[in-house]
Amino acid sequence: MVPPGAGSGSLAALGNGRGWEATMAGTDNGVVTLEAGQVLAARWSDGAPMTWEEVLQGEAGIIQAAVPADALLRGLKERFDLDELHVADLLNPDHPPQWERHGTGRHLILRIASQEGVAAYVRPFSLFFDDQMAALVWPEPCTEPYDLRKLHEENPIDAVVRILHSLLDRHLRRVVVLIDESEDIEDEALGNAEKADLPALLEKRRELTRLARAARNNLLVLEHLLRDGRFAEHVRLSDAQEHMRRAMNLAEARAEHLIGVVMAVQSILGQRLNEVMKFLAAVTVILTPLAVITGVFGMNFEHMGILETDWGFPASLIGMAILAALLGAYFRWRRWL
Repeated sequence: MVPPGAGSGSLAALGNGRGWEATMAGTDNGVVTLEAGQVLAARWSDGAPMTWEEVLQGEAGIIQAAVPADALLRGLKERFDLDELHVADLLNPDHPPQWERHGTGRHLILRIASQEGVAAYVRPFSLFFDDQMAALVWPEPCTEPYDLRKLHEENPIDAVVRILHSLLDRHLRRVVVLIDESEDIEDEALGNAEKADLPALLEKRRELTRLARAARNNLLVLEHLLRDGRFAEHVRLSDAQEHMRRAMNLAEARAEHLIGVVMAVQSILGQRLNEVMKFLAAVTVILTPLAVITGVFGMNFEHMGILETDWGFPASLIGMAILAALLGAYFRWRRWL
């Protein structure tokens, strides 16, 4: 079913025909993908669907797009007075977080952790806004688009802050998930060091370090935004800033802890290896003189009187046993065994 007012810039026209309700269902759990070129638009006052042309013409709404098509890019360039460099920035999936002012508008680029998959993937998004409208742009197809139907705000600033709070909260939740996963691997590693999955621990550390770096850079952008008079005392934005600070601190602390766990496991394995090598060295030292004695008796000289006696063979065995016992006792006394 095509939403009321859907035109050439609506999802029904640019998407795959699933319609507004089908497309937005399940966006909180990553079921739906906002494909390249697809656009969603809604009023920030009640979340009702609109077209992106209506939003850019001054209607109080918000646009959400993944890899926007040329027509939408031209509209954003005109609305926010962007140059080609800014357009390249918003389409760059590796661009770091930044804050820019464009006339009366603002342009934010932030990076958040994706909830999809096993590994921690950090995806960027751009957020343009002024006093009348906003645009949320993903430079890649997005399996976790923001559900615009949740918007019921009195002004676009509140709508922008709500979107920022929701998206940045995903980053913190992903950090917590990674910490829980790393704790399970840590328990298994310390419980049985010989079967410890050290590559998995190092991979979790690498992912946490990546999320900590993204959170730190996001904090710098939020600090710029909070110095804007319209956001200075916004409680929800301050909470988003606190979430980023917690995500950064938790991820950094856990990453450092995992290095300690890896070193502890390596120390345990090294200690066990030392014990094995010490035992093997002691056995080698004890057997070496016995091998020498055996070699002497195997020289086949014609005149070795002890070989001609009845007690020669048992005497040699008893002598070697006594020597081995004495060496073993000495090693035990020196605590080498």
